[in-house]
Amino acid sequence: MNPEGKIIIFEQFLGDKCNEYYKEFLKHKGSAIIDGFKILGLPTKLSQNWKINSILDSTQILRRKRPDLPTSLVAICISGSKTLCLDLEKGNEEDAPLVEIDLQNNTPPKALGKTFKEWVEEHEAVAKRFSIAWNRIKNRRGEVKGKDITQWKSIIVRVKDYVIGVAAFRYNPQEGCLEVDEFFPIDQPHIKRGEAIRVLLTEMFSRARNYSGSLKVIFTKDIREDKEGVIPEEFQNLPEWKYRKPTLIPKQIVKLGEEYGIRFKEKDKGRISHEEGVNLWFKMLGLPQQIEERIKALEEAGYLRKELIAQVISTGIWSREEAIWFFLNAPSPEAILLGSDLPEKRLLYADSFNYARAALLATRFKQAIIAEITDEIIGASLSPEEIEKIKVECHLEPQKNFWILKCNRDFNIPSTWMVNGRKLRVKSGEPVLLLSRPKYSANPEEDKTWIKKQVEVLSNSKINAKYRCLLLSNEMINPLILNIIYKNQNPEKIREELIDVIKYAEGKGVYVLFAPTRMHLLLDREIHRRMRTARRFSHFPSTTTNRLLKLKIVVVPKKVWETPGAISNASEDAKTFASFISNKIDIHRSRESFNFNCETVERFALMDFPVIAELQGEECNELLEALNREDENYKGIMFSYVKPEEMKDFLGKIRSSRLKSIFRKIDGGIVVVNSPWESLSAPLKRGKKDNGSAEIDDDFRELLNKILLESKNKRYYGKREEIARAHKALQEAFYKNIPLSIFGIRDHIFYSNQTYP
Repeated sequence: MNPEGKIIIFEQFLGDKCNEYYKEFLKHKGSAIIDGFKILGLPTKLSQNWKINSILDSTQILRRKRPDLPTSLVAICISGSKTLCLDLEKGNEEDAPLVEIDLQNNTPPKALGKTFKEWVEEHEAVAKRFSIAWNRIKNRRGEVKGKDITQWKSIIVRVKDYVIGVAAFRYNPQEGCLEVDEFFPIDQPHIKRGEAIRVLLTEMFSRARNYSGSLKVIFTKDIREDKEGVIPEEFQNLPEWKYRKPTLIPKQIVKLGEEYGIRFKEKDKGRISHEEGVNLWFKMLGLPQQIEERIKALEEAGYLRKELIAQVISTGIWSREEAIWFFLNAPSPEAILLGSDLPEKRLLYADSFNYARAALLATRFKQAIIAEITDEIIGASLSPEEIEKIKVECHLEPQKNFWILKCNRDFNIPSTWMVNGRKLRVKSGEPVLLLSRPKYSANPEEDKTWIKKQVEVLSNSKINAKYRCLLLSNEMINPLILNIIYKNQNPEKIREELIDVIKYAEGKGVYVLFAPTRMHLLLDREIHRRMRTARRFSHFPSTTTNRLLKLKIVVVPKKVWETPGAISNASEDAKTFASFISNKIDIHRSRESFNFNCETVERFALMDFPVIAELQGEECNELLEALNREDENYKGIMFSYVKPEEMKDFLGKIRSSRLKSIFRKIDGGIVVVNSPWESLSAPLKRGKKDNGSAEIDDDFRELLNKILLESKNKRYYGKREEIARAHKALQEAFYKNIPLSIFGIRDHIFYSNQTYP
């Protein structure tokens, strides 16, 4: 068909608006990626995937790429390998249906269930709504008079220069919760459907919890604004706070809530309760049923709250996959996710830290794969347009003990992770089974035996995977590290023997990989940061009674403690930092340094001295209690060692006759070491921080009730509705354990001419 005929046919299906829209198509030469937002004049970054001068050119590309398709299809939009087309054969003189064509695969056209007219109208509606939202955002910015949380915060969320959401939030001190003026998510074609509202809801709920501790939210509007969101000049000098009224909860939120079975009781009043907010945010995570059930049990026992798990995952402190792996494998997953295991409780923290290392090493390996694929793409002879079309997808699926890694492209296992830079090519979609076990070297013979044991675990797994990889830490193979720790044991020979074990593993179908960077740099600093960040949200008890540790007892002679060396120096440094922790001096750095030095003592003790006993179960709990220090300088600190001069006091804390018989024979001191990834979950016991109702002093209860009842007699300075609101908030906090924003309880509501006891 000639260009003239093509234009005529196109005009038939656009009606009166043909000239307006067709001129827009022609105006943007150099790209046919012209979606409804660009047509309507909204700022959008144009993709340069195709150099096209007209719709005729885009249709010619369609003909060339898909000659199998009928010529009645007219291409109006090309994005990557997808093309949006008018199906003229099924249309009429006023409109035509839209179909999607894949230019790379010979799949049939996919009907989109809408016509071109409906598509244009949909984009017009979005554009109009965006214009109103943008005006409201500008209004709120003009009203800001400070930087505190009671001032409006305008949010504009972008992905690759595309706006996917706008909102305006502030803290409402009268209601004691987050107030929302604008909330408008925009689904863009290059992001997953529904992702925009999830991003904006995460921003909303995170601010709600940070501002007030509660997920209660109210939606309001400024009645000075006209239907375009503009405040007429004659109303602009009126105080905005006097003219704010409740509005409806946005329909996108209501619809999403219904998908999860959540119905907002006060949606017409623009209110989301704390419980409704918690349920929606938590359900948005899409966790497996068994994980949700375990979280529920931990919440009932007082070790976490669902909204905190949602915040930790939604804000990216830990990924959803890492969190699921913790719940499948770690005896106390909440201790990692919420940072409730404190570094000064050394052996409990070390137990959680080992699981965190394993998860983070798997994530780092996935990132290395993505970098490998990206480098390969960039190094290929591809145009920028072709590179932009490529989407690299690499996923980790958490399993019990393992991970399954899959990518949508062929890739090489990074040579930096393989001994001697060997290469291993994996096909697209081929599953790779991973067992992540980073740990420090103990001694050569134990290391070889231990690696072979992990190889057997991988090779015997029933999970269907052609490639099986054991991920280990850099320290176990790094020549520099081996030369330091085994300098008197022929480190070159030790490394050769480890390489023999690697060859043995390959005979079993297992590839042994080593991280390219030391644990302290690659993993530990990041884990400390994540756990510290999560700990700021809220403080929960460590689940000391919810895990059965497996501990090794190592005897270190008295002379070693007294002679300058790794153990004696690190033990003294650990004590120094423990005293800093106890006295709140540079506590973050002190905690990291305390753990590093305790781990140094443990590593060198394992390398050079015998294990005289292994403990598990209740004996471990008794040992942990005995290791807790009560003296003034180290009160509440759990060391992983007992020096010779401290053994007498330590023995005085031991009740078990079996443990006493073990420790009385020791001439010197002891070092207690975790057996990584061998601790078990135990039946839950309620934590010290109870999530149930609180006991309220009778006098305080009486005061609250008198204030509420007598406020109608104007015996209090506060308004009756304000007193009632504060009374309700206090009752909910005490009886339902709903977080209370103390800023929402203004003290003047308690003032009266009468003094209560």
